[in-house]
Amino acid sequence: MMVNGLVSVRQYERSNYFRSIYINDLEKSTNVTFSQYMLNRWMAIHLDILCLTFSLIALISAINLKGTMPNEILAFSFQILTDMILFFSFSLRYAAEIETYLTSA
Repeated sequence: MMVNGLVSVRQYERSNYFRSIYINDLEKSTNVTFSQYMLNRWMAIHLDILCLTFSLIALISAINLKGTMPNEILAFSFQILTDMILFFSFSLRYAAEIETYLTSA
C-alpha cells in the first residue's frame, strides 16, 4: 500500500508548514504580478507621451507648411499618423504581454 497526498500531510501534521509555504509563494507571485502590471501602465503612459510629442511636432510642421502643400495631403498625413500611433501603442503592449506569457511557459 502506498501512502501519499493529503493523508500523509495530515498524518505527519505538516499542514501548517505547507500552508505557510503556499502563502509565501502566493505573496511573491502577487507582488510580481502587481509590479508587472504597474510597469505596463508606466510604459503605456510614457509611450503615449512620446506619441503626443511626435504628433505635436507634426502639427506644428503642418501649420508651417499650410501654404506650400495641399490641405488634402496634410489631412491624409494626420490620418496616417493617428493610425500609426494607435497601432504602435497596441503592438508594444501586446509584445510585452506575449513576452510575459512565453517567459511563464
